[in-house]
This record gives sequence, C-alpha cells and structure tokens, in this order.
Amino acid sequence: MSRIDDLIQELCPDGVQRRPLGEFATLVRGNGMPETDLVEEGVGAVHYGQIYTRYGVSATETFSFVSPEKAAKLAKAEPGDIIITNTSENIDDVGKALAWVGDAVIVTGGHATVIKHDQDSKFLAYWFASADFYAQKRKLATGTKVIDVSAKQLATVRIPVPPLEVQREIVRVLDKFTQLEAELEAELEARRAQYEHYLRSTVLPTAGIEWTTLGEATLNYDRKRKPVTRSDRKGGEYPYYGANGVQDYVHDFIFDGTFLLVGEDGSVKNADGTPILNWATGKIWVNNRLFPVRGDGERRVADVERLVALL
Repeated sequence: MSRIDDLIQELCPDGVQRRPLGEFATLVRGNGMPETDLVEEGVGAVHYGQIYTRYGVSATETFSFVSPEKAAKLAKAEPGDIIITNTSENIDDVGKALAWVGDAVIVTGGHATVIKHDQDSKFLAYWFASADFYAQKRKLATGTKVIDVSAKQLATVRIPVPPLEVQREIVRVLDKFTQLEAELEAELEARRAQYEHYLRSTVLPTAGIEWTTLGEATLNYDRKRKPVTRSDRKGGEYPYYGANGVQDYVHDFIFDGTFLLVGEDGSVKNADGTPILNWATGKIWVNNRLFPVRGDGERRVADVERLVALL
C-alpha cells in the first residue's frame, strides 16, 4: 500500500467525504480589469486569460500588475486562495484553477472567481484539473461560442475532501510528477535540437551546402504502389509495407533499392502529428498508404541512404 492509502485507512477509514464547494468555501466573482489595465509594476494581477495560457497549477509571482488605484476596485486573492476561470471559448479552459501561493495579496478581474477556503490550495487546484471535475463542469457549462460556468454553479460542484494530511501527501506526489514531466519535456526539446543539429551539421554539412526541395532531390514512385488484400496475398520472403511498417511477407516485389517510405494521409502520423517514416533496403512491396521516395541519381541515393541511417 502507498503512503496515501495508509493515511486514508488511518484518518478516514469510512471513505473520503464529498462536499459541495460552497459548503466550505466562499466564492468572490471578479469584475473589470481589461488587458489595457495591465502594467509592468504595481500590485500583482492575474488576468483570466493568463490562467490557461501562462500559468500552471500554482504560482508565487504574477506576470502582470495594475496600479494601486485600479487594484482597490478589484477582487482580492490572498495567499492560499484559488483563482478560477469562469469563461472561455472551449470547455477545456473554462474552470481552470490557479492556486495563489505567493506572499502578497494580488487581484483579479472579470471572467474569474476567487475561491477562499480552508483546504490545501494546491490539492484543490489539482482536483480542478481532474476528470472528475471535467465531467461535472460539462453538465454546468452554458453557451456555445463563449462557454461559461458561473460562480453560483461552481459552488454546487462536489469535491472529495480528505483530511489535510492526506491532501498534502497527494500534493507532494503530484508535484513530483509535475517536476518529472517538466524534466522530460526539457529532455525532449534537447533531443529535438540535437536531431536538428545532426540533420544540418552531419547529414548536410554547412560548407558548400545545396538546399533543395524533396521533390527536386528525389523520385517519387507512387504510381507503382499497389495494395493487395490479405486474402489475396501469397506468402513469401519479401516485406509488404503498409502505413505502420511491415504488414506481411509476400512472394513478389515491386521495388528494389533503398527507399524512404513516408505516410500519405492524415491517419498515417505519429502522435506529434508528423508523418510516419519507414525505411527499407532491398526487394519490397508497398501499398498505397505510403510514398516510396528515392534519390534521383548516384549522389542523391547516397544522401537518402545517409539520412535513413540516422532515422
């Protein structure tokens, strides 16, 4: 069992109680504060649009400020309060929460609500990013072009409220996951930069480089592609390539050489939206979900083979 399981068994053996937000919190709807009010110094301010574009689950500093005169007329968020969006153009962003864990009192404006409560603020902010809340806010949301979940509607949301010790342990674990996610994203970005370096510096040296389009540098053999249904394929030794790689082995081939096989349509893509790339050397069969690409001369063939070697 995990530390969280142990704490729940010890502190709430009968289960975690679900309570309406309005039962343990006070919701203060913001007003005013268009982006034109934001300045570079003054009283810290969180604009509702920044919550789903610039902030994560929590923050100790603000990106923007307003003058003291403007701040006096706006909703105040004290350390530990939650600021949550009431309005967005889509259901994902409406109801996005920010736990204010800085030292100062800050302000927010229209299309946002300040939630004042006696729970762990980061626990609540994490919960507002959960599938549990998403399912509830879908039922409460109104509008088509502009989606709105009012402060009154938010007050009816039912939240699991374990003892504070349990909440803090959950936050500790989720903070760790968030840190690891950020580190992995940084590593991926470094790998992308490394990949770009190899493409430009190793495969395509900058000295005397000749840039051209793929169409000018290669030959596309798409007219020779031919799909064969599984029931009509005769087994053999030659790879039969489809959208996601080798699909089968057949008795005949239509290509012989080194080819870069590029996914053709929208469904043939990696998770990041880029086309799936396969490479093949030798005798192969290719169906019509892939473009077989090859260099148009001895030098171009060598370039494609070098690129394939790095993929």
